[in-house]
Amino acid sequence: MCACVTQHLGADSQSTLGIHLAQPPKDVSKAYHDAGHRLAEAIPVGAYHLTNLQWKALSICWFKGEAKFTEAWHTIGLAVQEAYELGFHKSRPLKAPQDIEGQIGRRAWRVLYCWNWQLSSILGRPFILNDIDSEPELPDLKSTPPTPTLHTKLQYQLISSLAKRWQTPQNINSPSKVQDYKRMVGDHILSLPAVFALRDPDTSKDNEWPWVVTHRYYIQTMAYFMILQPYKAYLLDPSTDLSLHEIQQLRAEAVECSLTTLQTATQWASRVSQGDGQFHLVVLCLFDTAAFLTMCLQKDQYNLPQKEEVVLAVNKATSTLKRLRSISRGAQSSYGLLYGGGPETNERIQAHQRISKSQEETLLRWVLRQESLGYALSHSQLRACVEAILKQQSDNKPLGKHWTTRFVKRHLELSTELGKLQEAARFDGFTPKAVNWSFDIRENEYGWIKPENTVNVDEGGIMVGFGLDSLVIGSSDPKKKAMLKGVQSRTWTSFIEAVTATGRSLKPGIIFKGKELQKQWLLNEFELIADWHYISSPNGWTDNHIALEWLKDVYLPQTEPRDASDARLIILDGHGSHAQDEWMATCFLNNIYCCYLPTQCSHGLQPLDNGIFNVIKAAYRKELQNLASLTDSTPVDKVNFIRAYAKAREAGMRKEIILSGWRFTGNWPINRHKALTHPEIQPNKEKLLEQFQTTKHSFTALR
Repeated sequence: MCACVTQHLGADSQSTLGIHLAQPPKDVSKAYHDAGHRLAEAIPVGAYHLTNLQWKALSICWFKGEAKFTEAWHTIGLAVQEAYELGFHKSRPLKAPQDIEGQIGRRAWRVLYCWNWQLSSILGRPFILNDIDSEPELPDLKSTPPTPTLHTKLQYQLISSLAKRWQTPQNINSPSKVQDYKRMVGDHILSLPAVFALRDPDTSKDNEWPWVVTHRYYIQTMAYFMILQPYKAYLLDPSTDLSLHEIQQLRAEAVECSLTTLQTATQWASRVSQGDGQFHLVVLCLFDTAAFLTMCLQKDQYNLPQKEEVVLAVNKATSTLKRLRSISRGAQSSYGLLYGGGPETNERIQAHQRISKSQEETLLRWVLRQESLGYALSHSQLRACVEAILKQQSDNKPLGKHWTTRFVKRHLELSTELGKLQEAARFDGFTPKAVNWSFDIRENEYGWIKPENTVNVDEGGIMVGFGLDSLVIGSSDPKKKAMLKGVQSRTWTSFIEAVTATGRSLKPGIIFKGKELQKQWLLNEFELIADWHYISSPNGWTDNHIALEWLKDVYLPQTEPRDASDARLIILDGHGSHAQDEWMATCFLNNIYCCYLPTQCSHGLQPLDNGIFNVIKAAYRKELQNLASLTDSTPVDKVNFIRAYAKAREAGMRKEIILSGWRFTGNWPINRHKALTHPEIQPNKEKLLEQFQTTKHSFTALR
């Protein structure tokens, strides 16, 4: 008993019990078990007693807890011999309360019978108990109130009925017998008491009877696990012809049952405690079922039903065993056999994954980091990232319809994050609340990215005409475009500018209005003036194609880190073109993170909007005055525009002005106070409402 108690004894349990072990609990447990065996050897042969039967039953528990199932099976044989000699194999009258020893022995017999059937079925060993004495007038257990031993009675009731039909698990050796076996277990499941029901169980007494929760998982998991055993033995037999339709149907049922078993076993693993006497069964179900599915993959990897679900379930079971291995030798050895101890098994599983394990882990880290920056990826964006990986590998097969859903299920930390609306969009003004939210991220999540790899990008625009009053430079937000129009307005030309936190400007992208760039625009003089990136759009504004072209052709080559492992950061507004699927996929492939500024805050938090664009605007006005006739009626006007804007950029893109913009907004060096004292910051709406209520109250009092 001491061996079983200390087998999975954690630090918290030691503290609760008021004991402090000098050695690890696993070593202490083994020492207790070895001592028990030495004491048992001193018992004379033929001296049968209930106490001997009890210690053998506990020894079986200990062996199963250590995943030593062969040793457990041999000990069952010794315990059965002891029980036979004591007469516990015979049924007893229900009304014999004075025979306490007989009742205890009979319960031990039921447990031995269940263990014998289970291990014989799982290990393919001969069945030790070939005869069974039925319980007289078995009560209706479905209506029986739950007791701590009810789950054992239910298990015994099922196994005894199976034994009467087939004597041993090995006799269930044909498709028709497997189907009959499944129906018997299925009928038993339907007859379970409400507290153990597979669907909508009665949980009203869970707080009053805490043990019933674990027993519920035991009953449910073992029911599916038992259904699976004859399928497993038959399908893995080398003589079984998998091409037969009847066998294919059996295999489909076995896969479905295996997936359900792993699902319930995983749920059980999340609730079972270290010291629980059935802890080993969780490990057994996870390992044995996952191993069966892995062997099915090996035997017929191309035609296995629900192949992707199988790979997902095996990976999840392996992860669960990995988590449990620190508290269980059984889980440790099972994990080693399933994963660490059998690399060929892992290779078979990975062979069915579209991307490698390391690629998946990289993607997971990037997705979680991107979410921490206030923007959680949608399923379509995640899919685009994976398809980009596959494209690099020359894998052009379409990604499975449910791949992203399964990816989320594999990684529980994503279950509540993926697809969440952009958090930055919940602010409606440049307020202290929005600034504090932004700097919580700036300080905690990506302050580690080097300043030379940190870039602010923004789009602006210039509308040129005959008079200075028609000249505007500022945000490219289409909502603000209406106020730029005037009687002397002419062509709107947009530009994409980017600056690093170390004071360097990137090559700008110039967007002319038009369907395509006219050849006569690209004169030698034009190229000599400014070697920039030129593109056109129908309305002179950026779109998905232009944004992506800028990212690939301008940003990537000009910001390549010295250390290839360094991450890059782009601070930008939440324009739709900056969050399209292919944009996010390109960022992922190049280890780039996007920090989207809160809505209506970009003018206060972007370095480009604070000083840099103002200087360019003033300089451009000056250059415009120096041009005698700047019109958009001839191609040379584009050259004049480039000449004027190039001069303006020389003035506005000086290193000291760029650094000033970063300092003024508090983006580098990171300084929250700078942003909170910005001259254009507005009070929080809550504060305004409070002030309004106070004013209203004062006015009412005056009246």
